[in-house]
Amino acid sequence: MQLKLYMFFQAGDKIGILIKEHNACVMANVGEFRQATQTAMFSFLDILVECLADRCACCSLAGRASCLLKCTFDRGSSTGRNTLPRKRVYAKTNGASSSRPPQRNEASGGQASMDIDEDADLSHKDIPDSFNRLAHTVDKTVAHVLRLYMDIDKSCEDFVGFAQCTDLPMNMKNNVSGDLATRLWSPLSITERCINMLSQIIEFWISKSPSNMLARHWVIHKTPRYISIGGNSIKTELLGCKTLSHESCAVLARRFAQIERAFANSKGEVISCQFMEPDFATLVMSNIDPRYVKSIRIELTEEKEIEKCRMFSFPSITDDGWCVYQLDMLRKRMIVLDPRAGPFGYTTDMVKFHEFVSNKILACFFLCVKHFFRSWPCTDAGWSRSLPIVMSDKFPSKDHGICALFMATNHDGDSLAQPTTKDNINCFRRNITYELMRIPGNESQIPAEALQSIRSSLNMP
Repeated sequence: MQLKLYMFFQAGDKIGILIKEHNACVMANVGEFRQATQTAMFSFLDILVECLADRCACCSLAGRASCLLKCTFDRGSSTGRNTLPRKRVYAKTNGASSSRPPQRNEASGGQASMDIDEDADLSHKDIPDSFNRLAHTVDKTVAHVLRLYMDIDKSCEDFVGFAQCTDLPMNMKNNVSGDLATRLWSPLSITERCINMLSQIIEFWISKSPSNMLARHWVIHKTPRYISIGGNSIKTELLGCKTLSHESCAVLARRFAQIERAFANSKGEVISCQFMEPDFATLVMSNIDPRYVKSIRIELTEEKEIEKCRMFSFPSITDDGWCVYQLDMLRKRMIVLDPRAGPFGYTTDMVKFHEFVSNKILACFFLCVKHFFRSWPCTDAGWSRSLPIVMSDKFPSKDHGICALFMATNHDGDSLAQPTTKDNINCFRRNITYELMRIPGNESQIPAEALQSIRSSLNMP
């Protein structure tokens, strides 16, 4: 008690006053140091971002006039800035046929962007976690594909890159009168074209090819956009056990579209199924307006009488593989083909997930056709959705890409022409490898030389 009274009286003494003054000065210096450090860090961040923005190649490949870093960090000063965190947002798709149309964002250097709901937060409890994973997956995919072609010479006038946008006005096409095609994609156009022995020899030849041969570009195709595929991708993704990449799926969809076009021309008919490349679904889910993407314009406008096409197939990458969304113009029905459903069906979260993605693809597709064509045979109202269970066996996620393409090429609108058995999937792998090696317009001579060598050894014409 005496000690406490002694210290109490000493607090008003000169020593106590000196200690209080010292503590006050230290706290003031700490506050000034904290503020000075924050100011210096913000200044350093501005300089670093400006340097990175000047060297950015991804935004220029995507058609932006300036880097997104400059647009993000030019909102305030270096000191006392109040920058909101970046938030993933989605276009509103309330129902199968309702969505606000995308708007051009002139402030972002002409980059096409979707009219989005700025209050939509992916962390909201009403939004399934699968949307978060999808957003992360498509962001990684877009960044990966952009990095693939950073070193490509883009000086030629006809070069079209991934997600490359344009501000040029679109001349609307006049529709050709006539009914929609009733014939659906025939799987025989692929399966009967390939000789079984030849496909097996091709598979064996690729598996035994040296590493320096597989490291070269086996497919270089420039229409509707530039795609380059190496021999290792063909070996590991088409014939091996690796997950199908975005570019491999894109070039396969391009080959399927060529096969359908050749088959229709041989019959004197219009195409009945248009295989869209996965760029459409990937860019739509990244909130990039597809109406201003060069490759999508080419896909939808340069095909003859495409407005009579009955079925449009959209491969879409997900966090757990691939799925395909089909739009049946004749029945006004959206069909979801997802290998993840397996033989047991869809979960509640999967149904919500596919409702969201299919609604957005449908809304953006009709935005494109209304922008490209003066009229279209059907409208975006009154569409239904179907999630059929067509898988016979359960496949691992690494095989979902091939399984999704198999279902898309075998689905007749109601069921599969061939069951999804392991033998059929393996045969399909060999067949699409054969078709890819003979894709028209390939600027690489390796597949043609390999096929010629194999045919000569078998005495085939």
